[in-house]
Amino acid sequence: MTATFIHPTAEVSPEAIVGDGCRVWRQVHIREHAVVGAGSIIGAGVYVGEHVQLGRNCKIQNNVSLYTGVVLEDHVLKPPRTWRADDIRFEATSFGTTAPRGIAFGYCLGDRRQGLVSF
Repeated sequence: MTATFIHPTAEVSPEAIVGDGCRVWRQVHIREHAVVGAGSIIGAGVYVGEHVQLGRNCKIQNNVSLYTGVVLEDHVLKPPRTWRADDIRFEATSFGTTAPRGIAFGYCLGDRRQGLVSF
């Protein structure tokens, strides 16, 4: 696995955990007690709130907000300019069914065109 890269303009709390091989791009804010799984990519302008947990190999694209307590499992794709708050019903679907609380392996989240993805 490649070394973790954190852009100089990113603000990562010393109380956050960023896994091996992650790429954290410009103007990202990762708050206290957040966990970013190994191999994940955090795009420019992303906000990761307190106690957010991201699984391995997630891709969080530019200008996404993940608020306190959100949990994404491994291999989740979050499209640009979207947000997720754990107290609001989300729109993750796979072949027309709604995902359970928390976001399951391989989901793509965003507008109503999402579905199961492989990357």
